[in-house]
Amino acid sequence: MEQERPQIITPWDLDGTLGENYVPDYIHEMAQDVLTHYEFQANGLEVITTKADKGGLIWKMETDQGPKSLKILHRRPSRSWFSLGAQEYLVKEKQARVPEIIRTKTGELAVEKGEKLWFVAEWIEPLFQVTKDLEGAKQLCHAIGEFHQLSKGYVPPDRAETASRIYRWPKTYQKIVKKMTWFKNIANLYPELAASQLILQVIDRFEAQAIDALQRLEQSSYHEMSAKGNEAWGLAHQDYGWSNGQMGPNGMWIIDLDGVAYDLPIRDLQKLITGNDG
Repeated sequence: MEQERPQIITPWDLDGTLGENYVPDYIHEMAQDVLTHYEFQANGLEVITTKADKGGLIWKMETDQGPKSLKILHRRPSRSWFSLGAQEYLVKEKQARVPEIIRTKTGELAVEKGEKLWFVAEWIEPLFQVTKDLEGAKQLCHAIGEFHQLSKGYVPPDRAETASRIYRWPKTYQKIVKKMTWFKNIANLYPELAASQLILQVIDRFEAQAIDALQRLEQSSYHEMSAKGNEAWGLAHQDYGWSNGQMGPNGMWIIDLDGVAYDLPIRDLQKLITGNDG
């Protein structure tokens, strides 16, 4: 008899029609199996947020050892091991204010199931967003600066891939320049579309700005800075803002670290300034 293949977690709501808290039954069943790998007893799971279009999820759990989170990381496991190693490093080696990971009965940082990594962390209470004004921005900037300093020297575990964006800046800028040509070509090819004439009116100005930005990057100290290497610069959060930097016990806490990567610190300031959650 052919052995049944293990269930793989796939995106379950690509068009957003199932509701923000909908979770398929098979994932609920997986969660119960994952929890058998831990010493605590969970009294119930509350869906906090989902990434249904990617296959990610966060639950809050009440347990006999206090509140905790259970999270499915939507990225490939080798990428997720990088972020979990970083979170463990920051807590254990640097005493950073990021949630502590709860190890399994066998001492692992996570459980792999459905071709995703699942992990449990302490649920930090209380947490609240700082004010969305200059003082709040100062607190966020100070917290992420501290995070950058503490993350220097991190070396990922052997089973993790190295997640680095430090050397990708020129390609990112070049891609933006190339996209301007794409927009121009599409607008010329489909002049009947409502947006085409508006695009053609402004595209040259934005293309000039993109080219200028690329030239400024090449003329800056970027290459000298990136030559220092990953560990010298440490980690950037990559999704930093009012939601992921919050006030809690003893100061500001940085949460949701699953996207961290080696990068120049200004990346997080860029995200903070241009993000839409502030």
